[in-house]
Amino acid sequence: MARTKHFRALTAIVAAVALVAMVPVASATTTSAASAVPVIDVTPDEGERGVSKFTDVQAVFDRDMDPGTLNEKTVKLRKKDSNKPPEEATISYDAATRTVTFDPTRPHLHPGRSYRATIVGGEDGVKSATGETFGQSKVWSFRVRRG
Repeated sequence: MARTKHFRALTAIVAAVALVAMVPVASATTTSAASAVPVIDVTPDEGERGVSKFTDVQAVFDRDMDPGTLNEKTVKLRKKDSNKPPEEATISYDAATRTVTFDPTRPHLHPGRSYRATIVGGEDGVKSATGETFGQSKVWSFRVRRG
């Protein structure tokens, strides 16, 4: 009888712990290691060829973003097969359209070159307006038309 009583008490404790473990805990910042930066559209398109050398690179998000996290460290453009520093640019965010724009400082992109655009995820990457971080960066490539 004493064993049954202890077994029931132990079972009740385990059930209570399991119930507490299922209750979400509020956090100032949430991260989903599996989620990518929530981009729903990019310009130029992934893999596009023949892009104008005057094109601004843009990404549209599916939610409001923290504009303070959209900067030269989190929004990058570099020549695709280069380890050189990213292209210099002015980065702006239009909250009404949820669009970040990378406007190269040079008068234009290099004709005939392939570029890789990156919007950085992770703890040091972009964040949503609610402080959410994203485990995976958004990366896409395109090629500028020759001449």
